[in-house]
Amino acid sequence: MRIRSIVSLTAIAAVLVFGIVYMTVGVLHLDPRTSFLTADLRLPESGGLGPNSPVLFDGVAVGKAETVRKQASGVLVRLRIDDKYHIPATSDIHIEQLSALGEPYIEFASTSPGGPYLRDGQTISTERVHLPMTITALSTRAVALLEQIHPETVARLVDTFDTALTGTDQAMRTLQHSSDLLAATLLSRTDAIRQLFADMQAVGGNMDWLGPSLETAGPQLGRFGTMLIKIVEGGSVLSNKQPVDNYYTGDGLVPFLGQLNELLNKIGPAVAPLGPAVQPVLTEAAHSSPRIDVSALISQALQGVDPDGTLHFRIAVR
Repeated sequence: MRIRSIVSLTAIAAVLVFGIVYMTVGVLHLDPRTSFLTADLRLPESGGLGPNSPVLFDGVAVGKAETVRKQASGVLVRLRIDDKYHIPATSDIHIEQLSALGEPYIEFASTSPGGPYLRDGQTISTERVHLPMTITALSTRAVALLEQIHPETVARLVDTFDTALTGTDQAMRTLQHSSDLLAATLLSRTDAIRQLFADMQAVGGNMDWLGPSLETAGPQLGRFGTMLIKIVEGGSVLSNKQPVDNYYTGDGLVPFLGQLNELLNKIGPAVAPLGPAVQPVLTEAAHSSPRIDVSALISQALQGVDPDGTLHFRIAVR
């Protein structure tokens, strides 16, 4: 019994000691082996900071705010930081809110990997501190913005919108109906639209030839543009040969076409009975007349002329 009691008491004592050590070191972070450094941070306002506000260095918790005291020139925040973390003295300092409920914390963001580092008892420069916008500053800016808005201008703008939208009920119903029809059309053509996009992707993946083709076609397009300019210039020269009024007055083209139309209207009834009699003759003439190959005639003519313009004649002697 005595041995069993001793073992039980020893186990209870071991669990108690282990629990105390765990709560002290693991939960309360009261490690007697850890040493800290203190640094003073002067701020124009607290930014919501209070005692035990977390201190972070590049997202890692390195300490906390030990005290926050009000002074004549602002607020003095004393920081308690684990000295195993080397925080550059040139780091940017941001006071941020962890959530919409507040929960402010101090964030050191390093700007360079090297020193000098923060020392025990050092006062941190206020110039590197970025404070969050307070409710007072936000309200002041909102009031300044509202002061720039003229009620008369806003009233005229509202009246303009009201006038523009008056009497548009029928147009809105028509627009709504057309939107419904468009949506129904798109839904009914979903498969075709999906296939269209798939085909476009297939075409886009097979466009390696486009670059070289455009590069080859560039000079040809340039020559085409040059010839087109020459055609336009030739047309302008032709149009300048005769005044424009000559086409509409006197013996110009427009009066001639009018006179021709009058002549055809005049002789048309007299010529119409001759049509059935003349049509077989014209049809037979068209079928019996030999076809003229203009390209063959031109080729034969070119064979009789040298590149220097010398003509060749063939003389048959009897």
